[in-house]
Amino acid sequence: MTNPLIRYPGGKHRLATMIENLLGQSNGIYYEPCVGAGGAFFGRKVRPRSAVLGDRNPRVIGLHTAVRDQPAAVVEALALLPSAGITPTLYEQLRAEHNDGEHAGPTFAARMIWLSRAGFNGLHRENKAGELNVGWGQRPRLTLPSAERVHAVSAALAGVELVCVDFVALLSSARPGDLYYLDPPYLGGFTAYTAGQFGREEHDTLAQFARLAARKGARVLVSGYAGGETAAAYAGSRVVWRGAVGHSISADGSRREQRGEAMYLWAPERRSGVTRG
Repeated sequence: MTNPLIRYPGGKHRLATMIENLLGQSNGIYYEPCVGAGGAFFGRKVRPRSAVLGDRNPRVIGLHTAVRDQPAAVVEALALLPSAGITPTLYEQLRAEHNDGEHAGPTFAARMIWLSRAGFNGLHRENKAGELNVGWGQRPRLTLPSAERVHAVSAALAGVELVCVDFVALLSSARPGDLYYLDPPYLGGFTAYTAGQFGREEHDTLAQFARLAARKGARVLVSGYAGGETAAAYAGSRVVWRGAVGHSISADGSRREQRGEAMYLWAPERRSGVTRG
């Protein structure tokens, strides 16, 4: 277990053990098609034999790839970035370099980590053009990840396949024994984390391919709001957990709205042990 290097709104690191228990263990491939910061994956107690982490955001995959393959270079690049004397002008300069530069490599990864610490409330959000548009968090000093932390995340990603694809591509690859966990933008909640949209149509598509994956013998667990439109979109799944979590992006913890959340499971049908003569 280790902590992710960036923080996504609604990240699931605190629920990682529960998610792992709900999915169970298998000799199949473990998939996270909406990996984001990777909280659920990095919080697992048992390392999967084989894992594929995907996201349709190339910046996310670029970050994880650089940390997996070049951790020492990422540490060196982080050391070149300031942790004190941070001003709005400096933040805007590094944000512009992030938006205009290549979305791969150690320098890019270090800058993305730095921006996630320096931005408002640690929020990662992009506009329709795919540009980071989070404002400065008004913190003149930052605590950046240690070299040990970067290497721990790199070790967790060793041997993991990282792909920049849509969730449909990964769900379509399902085989018996595979495990899937998806944490898509919540239906009816704040979804502007990336340039792409994720509305009712995408949730309906997710449910369709989750059902198909279960028919192939895979287990698919999806997080979302409890009841309402989400439950309608995920009709046919089984609710295996309910709870309440805060999803507001407000910096004031007392103003963060608590909404009901659920975990929806699609699993292979159990065959009765009837012997035919």
